[in-house]
Amino acid sequence: MGRIESLNDPNRTYIFEEMVISTFEKQFRHFEEGEKLLRIARGDVAVISDIFCLFPVCLYSVCDKQAIRRFLDGERMRNKSLSIAGVGDEISIEQDFLGTRLDLLYKTGFLMKLNYYAAPYRPCTLYTVPKDTAELVTKKLDIRLVPEKWSSEAALYRVMGRASAANVASYLSLHKNYKGLEKGICNFNHSNITILPEYEYKDSRNIDYLVGIFYGYLRHDERIHTKVQFENSVILRVTFIHEYLTYRKKIKTCLVLSMENEEDFKLLCRAILASGLFDEEKLSRLYFTGEGIFIAAGEESRRELRGLFLRLKIDGAVEEDVTPEFLR
Repeated sequence: MGRIESLNDPNRTYIFEEMVISTFEKQFRHFEEGEKLLRIARGDVAVISDIFCLFPVCLYSVCDKQAIRRFLDGERMRNKSLSIAGVGDEISIEQDFLGTRLDLLYKTGFLMKLNYYAAPYRPCTLYTVPKDTAELVTKKLDIRLVPEKWSSEAALYRVMGRASAANVASYLSLHKNYKGLEKGICNFNHSNITILPEYEYKDSRNIDYLVGIFYGYLRHDERIHTKVQFENSVILRVTFIHEYLTYRKKIKTCLVLSMENEEDFKLLCRAILASGLFDEEKLSRLYFTGEGIFIAAGEESRRELRGLFLRLKIDGAVEEDVTPEFLR
């Protein structure tokens, strides 16, 4: 099975289908500010290791425990002095220290849970944060962080798209060429679309790259969109992709899009080519992948990140088994 066909892998988790729609449930425990402050002061919760657990959730807007763990694995691997607990050792993983802390952070109102079932009846949990949690992380880690607001209330296919992009981004953060978040600015706002993280890379030739990770989920949800509105949303997505690849001049910029399935991928490719906005050079910096490709590849290939991407050519052909230049 080729890379394009594997976008449809049946074991995908971040999908927009009837079972997900019918079982999707939001869970949040409300705590008054005074009670939260008391628990923080007592050291019960929101210690620095907890803040690092919350950081990737703020960064990705929506993600699962596995994406959180991978991001923290990478941070601890590169910076062993950071107060990151619950990852990187077999005992913590076996006892699920990270899961225990995430559950406590949920129970004390610092996290929201998004629960659903994916076929065939696999329970799934995603995490997102309320506004005050993002403000706490910003203060505690002394960084500039501009998380998306009300991410839990986005259209469901967008929630799934963000989780899918977070999955890809967490693997990308483990690569040896990864150097960190772009100047501490974790979000890019343009064309009314908030991108997920922007990563800095330096390849084997010492060339610097700035890489945005987003999602390409293009689903006509007839419950909320007319046909015209959906078509306009596709045009907006294509315009955003073009603007992102164009607006920076001093550093080589690439964009990685996580796609839901083969149909989704082909629809976006057709729209990109029909727009007339892209030349071969811009298309060479645009990479497609998806959860299905990562699942079909196996864990070793996922961590090496070799050949897990697609690239569109100006004549409409698609390159498979691509390794982006920033990962070489």
